[in-house]
Amino acid sequence: MTLREDRRRLEAGVDALREALGLIVLLDAGALAVAREVAIDDPTRAEKLRTEVRAVLSERERDLRLQLVVLRQAMATHDLVADGHTALAEALDRAREITVGAVQTAVAARAAVGADVPSSDRPGTKDRTLADVVARLHAVLDRRERG
Repeated sequence: MTLREDRRRLEAGVDALREALGLIVLLDAGALAVAREVAIDDPTRAEKLRTEVRAVLSERERDLRLQLVVLRQAMATHDLVADGHTALAEALDRAREITVGAVQTAVAARAAVGADVPSSDRPGTKDRTLADVVARLHAVLDRRERG
């Protein structure tokens, strides 16, 4: 699951809550209309529609509005996390570039003073050039980022 997928789900939740709130408003208006229509023939039913049914709808509307507030707060928190994630990725990229630059500078400085990276006396090893060192450093950093 990615941050974008999470954001889309939160947005879908907000849309669903808004739709539900719209339905509550329509149901409330419908309950009042029916109460007016049946007021003469069935005053008890009309009173129930005006009081009990509307009370339940009102309570449900409050619940949905509270859920909407909580969901909007979750979206704001999600946005902060996403921004932090982006800032962290950018900082890691900068740190990587700085580290690579520092290695390049160190290897170049060593070569400039005549102390190029020596060969190992072990069999199977070879001289390391600046490009080899940088390539190995990139490979190590790539493995760490994936792991």
